[in-house]
Amino acid sequence: MVDLRLCALDDLVAGGVRAPQEDDLLVPQYVNRAEGTYYEDVRAIIAFLWAAARDGRAGAFTEVSRMQTLFRAGEPWSPKTLEDFALAAWQYVGFQS
Repeated sequence: MVDLRLCALDDLVAGGVRAPQEDDLLVPQYVNRAEGTYYEDVRAIIAFLWAAARDGRAGAFTEVSRMQTLFRAGEPWSPKTLEDFALAAWQYVGFQS
């Protein structure tokens, strides 16, 4: 599961969301809020999403309910859409390579 909300893992658990399991792919698992700034967190999340779209990991992303994958046939979006969005977000914020 990938939860695309940009919040700390503690906020997810405090809000009543099930604690992540070892096999979950929660975006906050890749960002340690205790050691980084908000700027670094956003940079890491955008980089993670872009890389996942390019290397095929995005194909395993599911809706929060885990009922359906995000990128299934017939949808108007695809991993390429995610890649393009992540690149546009990166450029909009002004991150450097």
